[in-house]
Amino acid sequence: MPINHQSRRSIELGVAVQPQENCPVRTLSEEVTDVRHHAHEDGLQCEIVFADSQTENRETFHGYHDGQEPCPALTFMEHDCVPNIEGVEDESLLVVTHPPNRESISDLLAGLNQVSESLAVKWISETPTEEAATRRSVDLDVLTDKQQTAIEDAVKAGYYEQPREISISELAAERGISQSAMSQRLHAAEQKLLEGLLFPEQSADR
Repeated sequence: MPINHQSRRSIELGVAVQPQENCPVRTLSEEVTDVRHHAHEDGLQCEIVFADSQTENRETFHGYHDGQEPCPALTFMEHDCVPNIEGVEDESLLVVTHPPNRESISDLLAGLNQVSESLAVKWISETPTEEAATRRSVDLDVLTDKQQTAIEDAVKAGYYEQPREISISELAAERGISQSAMSQRLHAAEQKLLEGLLFPEQSADR
């Protein structure tokens, strides 16, 4: 089969996506070991490999999605990204993908937010190319003291490890704040750091 279009992808994006409740991944989450998607012109085929808790045998769930209901996998493909499922944890998919450019990441994340129960950016990295052989950095001064403390605590405690070594409720308890407050601080810090990495010129003007 000939390839009609090809391009080098230097950006890697890792996200934890929790599909909506009607997704089979949510109902089989404790035993899921692998998820594969196959797109075609009429919709999306999905294979979910899971281990039977009683027999310990691996079985495969095969489903078809006609594109009428919200689906994170379709959103990745609509934004010219291939969703590579690296694992399943707490009813969320760890997805690694390679967006075409930095500018497209914001649109992808916005689309995923609309079709997912929850979304968390795990990492973003960029491999130097001939066109851009520089390492990018983010100025931590864009964070408030509380946001910087929260994200530093989260990193040190293993919140961003895979699998996660501490829950957000445990982080909040250690800091003596509510879970919602910790979640808000982390989300705000992640957004600022991501914007600083993707759009350094705009961040410098603020």
